[in-house]
Amino acid sequence: MNNRIPQINELFADWVDFDIAEYYIACLIGLVKFDSNYDEFRRTKGVYNSKNDVGDMLYLFLEKLADVKVLERGGDGYRWNHSFDAHWLNSELKESRK
Repeated sequence: MNNRIPQINELFADWVDFDIAEYYIACLIGLVKFDSNYDEFRRTKGVYNSKNDVGDMLYLFLEKLADVKVLERGGDGYRWNHSFDAHWLNSELKESRK
């Protein structure tokens, strides 16, 4: 079993259902362990499909990622925005804030 946490662009390569999307974010920020069999998702599913502080935070995090165009938001959930431009991540590029 491979438990390496894939990069966000790998996890969201195709449309990801809302509950799984929250699980992926929880894995990426270290709240739960990633497992490719989804045992951990099933164990923690109540966090993602009910009203609670952690689930709400994960949802807002996903919404913010969509707002800044890292992810695309759709009726089926979220997916990686393949046209996302992360030029600001490159320390060689200096762009002033306006």
